[in-house]
Amino acid sequence: MCQAKPKRILLLVHSDDYWKVIQLGLRMASDWEVLSANSIDEGVEIAERAELDAILLDGDRGEEDLLRVLTHPSTENLPVIAIVEGRPADWSSSSLRNVAAVISKASNPLSLAEQIARALHWPMPDFNN
Repeated sequence: MCQAKPKRILLLVHSDDYWKVIQLGLRMASDWEVLSANSIDEGVEIAERAELDAILLDGDRGEEDLLRVLTHPSTENLPVIAIVEGRPADWSSSSLRNVAAVISKASNPLSLAEQIARALHWPMPDFNN
């Protein structure tokens, strides 16, 4: 039986310890490959050469960064999930409508993979990796 290829997710983050915890939690709770970039330009470069399945975007980034991700040819067809403290105050309602899901930063990093899978209608992650 052919086993499905693990999902590949890109974290577009500010460089801080919180995102290191998120990355570690996703790696521990799933068989997904988790890549990260500290800038939109770096993320676009990764998207151009890697076959990504989704993008997790730091909700602290401005709406301009969100729009660049949503409209760049290398990323425009990928689902984007925003990880936020609350509602990203500086993002317009129309921009938020183009986001696949919004997940709270207060979420347990080990349950984040399950939340992502539910939001994107993916099979539940394999915890036995």
